[in-house]
Amino acid sequence: MDSATGAMGSLLLKLGELAMDEYNLQKGVKRNVEALRREMESMQAALRKVGDAPSDQLDEQVELWARDVRELSYDADDVVDTFMVRVRVDDDNHGSKWMVMNKVAGFLRKAKTRHDIADEIKGIMERAREVAARRDRYKVDAVVARFNNGAAAAATGGCDPRLYGLYRDEAELVGIDEASDELMNALATETVVSVVGGGGLGKTTLARAVCNRLKPQFDCTAFVSVSSAPDIKKVFKDMLLELDKTKYKDIHNLVRDEKQLIDELRDFIQNKRFPHACRYLIVIDDIWDIASWSAIRCALVENNDGSTIIATTRDFDIAEQIGSHKLKTLPPKSSKKLFYGRIFGSEDKCPQELVEVSGKILKKCGDVPLAIITIASVLARIRNMAEEWYKVYNSIGYGLGNNHDMKNMRKILSLSYHNLPSHLRTCLLYLSIFPEDYEIERSRLIRMWISEGFIHPEKDGDNLFELADNYFNELINRSLIQPSGYVSGMPHSCRVHDMIHDLIRSLSSKENFVTVLDGISQQTSPASKVRRLSLQNNKLDNSTAQTNLKMSQVRSLSIFSSSGVSLLPSLSSFQVLRVLDLENCYLTEGCHLDLRHVCNLFHLRYLRLYECNFDRELLKEIENLKFLQTLIVKREVRLPSTIVELKRLMFLHVHTDTILPEGMDNLTLLEELSLIDINKSPNFAKELRNLMKLRELELFWGEMNESLEEALIESLCNLHRIQNLQIFPFGNSSLDFIGERWMPSVYLQRFVATGSSRFTIVPAWIRKNPSLLTNLTNLSIKLQELRQEDLKALGRLPALLNLRLYADRSECLLTCVGEFCCLRSFNLRSRDSLRLTFHQGAMPRVQRVLLSFHVQDGNGDFDFGLENLLSLEHADVFLSQTTGTIDNDMEMERAKSALRHAALIHPNHPTLEIH
Repeated sequence: MDSATGAMGSLLLKLGELAMDEYNLQKGVKRNVEALRREMESMQAALRKVGDAPSDQLDEQVELWARDVRELSYDADDVVDTFMVRVRVDDDNHGSKWMVMNKVAGFLRKAKTRHDIADEIKGIMERAREVAARRDRYKVDAVVARFNNGAAAAATGGCDPRLYGLYRDEAELVGIDEASDELMNALATETVVSVVGGGGLGKTTLARAVCNRLKPQFDCTAFVSVSSAPDIKKVFKDMLLELDKTKYKDIHNLVRDEKQLIDELRDFIQNKRFPHACRYLIVIDDIWDIASWSAIRCALVENNDGSTIIATTRDFDIAEQIGSHKLKTLPPKSSKKLFYGRIFGSEDKCPQELVEVSGKILKKCGDVPLAIITIASVLARIRNMAEEWYKVYNSIGYGLGNNHDMKNMRKILSLSYHNLPSHLRTCLLYLSIFPEDYEIERSRLIRMWISEGFIHPEKDGDNLFELADNYFNELINRSLIQPSGYVSGMPHSCRVHDMIHDLIRSLSSKENFVTVLDGISQQTSPASKVRRLSLQNNKLDNSTAQTNLKMSQVRSLSIFSSSGVSLLPSLSSFQVLRVLDLENCYLTEGCHLDLRHVCNLFHLRYLRLYECNFDRELLKEIENLKFLQTLIVKREVRLPSTIVELKRLMFLHVHTDTILPEGMDNLTLLEELSLIDINKSPNFAKELRNLMKLRELELFWGEMNESLEEALIESLCNLHRIQNLQIFPFGNSSLDFIGERWMPSVYLQRFVATGSSRFTIVPAWIRKNPSLLTNLTNLSIKLQELRQEDLKALGRLPALLNLRLYADRSECLLTCVGEFCCLRSFNLRSRDSLRLTFHQGAMPRVQRVLLSFHVQDGNGDFDFGLENLLSLEHADVFLSQTTGTIDNDMEMERAKSALRHAALIHPNHPTLEIH
């Protein structure tokens, strides 16, 4: 599906399928279907050309025509899809248990269904002819043909091999040193300072950089975002979690009002766990109103101990009340370094014929970092020809150098948007369903894209999830989304920059792609039909509802809090709903949004109930959801035995207390399955062997017996496509049965085994021939003993990026040149003393190291050779000791001194944190 062409892509596929003999349409109806398909193909081509042009360069009549065609495509797609759903549901329900009368009734019902589709197709054809006539009348093709901004570029296939490097922030830190020094000087005399400036100037980047520089001087630090629709309770909870991740690890699961949270913050700041009041550094990012700042300021009590608060805001009035530090644009020299670095690597590599036009483009960008990064991403993907670059230059709005308002910035961002291939535009616009500053889980977004029909295989055998994963990576490469929430060194989620978010919300509204109700700025489409609805604000009430909106053709419904539920009609009104995503909704008995209707949403492809309160019997008629692809329920729910009839299910994530029924091996399309307690569902260990398309699997168990071991190993050996296997064994049994008797597939990318159970030594499937595991990038295991020979075997894993080892004891360990050649993160925790040496040239790319060990008399000289890790940027060291004797205290100080010396003499001067 393409946002510019509405539902045209999926409609054309369905029309082709509809003409096949299996639907038994009359010849006249088939002819109409084929004629409609040809007409829609022609309209799709015209719509794509319209979509390539910025809307401010299009004739208003062309825009109106394009809007009407998109709406027609949605209506036609709903008509055809409804017919197909009804036919397939009837076919699925037509079993041997039916009596003759039921079969007759089914035949009559199908006949009426086919008669209805004939009438509907006739009506759609009439609308299509009228729209086609207006296309000729408005001369749409001629108008669009005159548009040529020269900035369109072919999409690049697959994932950029430089993706990992793009996750690092160096490019965005260009020119930050001077601004950082200025802010540090301001903080020398003021305890509360705001960084103020327009969007895209790098306020957040500057605040984070200064926070990192100052962090060693404070007892605790926190960096929290507020946003334009602030949830102050969430801000306070985020702050507490950042200040003490151990004490407040469950804070988001607790019910607290604002006063309780303010009291908790004030108590923590004045806490007695330090010999003095807590000396804190807190960054409050993106404050939009005085009320939010006032509430936050109440919680952050001044303790006269050198604590510091940094706030960022776009509002100069707010900054004036806080204490203002105006952020300047980049110096021209830094702008050039950022611009040329993004495109060529450095300024001296820029071809001579592009120097002049580059200067002109930079001037238009007005030394605004986001503008420079955005336009550089566009230029990097077109040919290095001055003529093409001048076309890009001429397409950027004038006056940006003197005016930093949002309108001019949007022109640059819109250029980046229109440079995207059509399928990526759709995927990007879809992010407008999420609130501002929301952390969007990568896998969740990809599943929604698939359920919406945005992802189509490019060739036979393509996996939709992997294809969508490439789309996600491409949006990162193009600087349109920001990676976040790293897991094992790779982004688990993403955020959308405020300016990009503003742009895509505006575009989504204009194209009637997403309708957002947030109680603040009602960016809804002028069209009365809602296609995708997102309720985003926890303060929505009936006064903000737009009662003229028609809900019957909503394809996607996302609700991010309970307060918006009362605005909606019954779920039974959402007749063509494909995606239902509910978060933090309390759906108790008598609630306006009655989830008992959910199993009658026959079109539903995606159902996610996250942190929602509802009847655990909710899904008892789940077999009605014949087309369901994704089911995510993050609380205990009783799954009926009929779930095994959902033959199209691809992603199933349930609570660990959920019991799976027998027959799960019927779900042969499953690709993801978590978190399954195989003790509660003992038959599942055997049935697992037939789920041969599984890519991701998470298993949990308490105790393991011999028969369960046999069944599990037999199943694991049959999963030839497994990429991510995570096991959480909390019994006392050994994991050696997996280590010795399982040989993973070559596709394995991640293996995690945590809990109380351990391998005796490194698994045999690593020891015997590590070179065969060519895709294994992330490994986390617990061992009774870590031997030198096993560490060498781990070092020969060809693609390993992140390694976590937990060892009860270890030999004297050495890492040498030629081992761990790709490793970025090394984590070794030992319950005993640690004798480890990094030789010069070892782990040449490792950036982060975490060591945890026991300090006792006779440990050695604590010279680990950290200075030999040439790419090291950060080291965390956790030290523990049994007793507090004088000798042990001296040994502890000796260990700390040796570690500090290693960081001091390291050429990179990495940050060192000793815990």
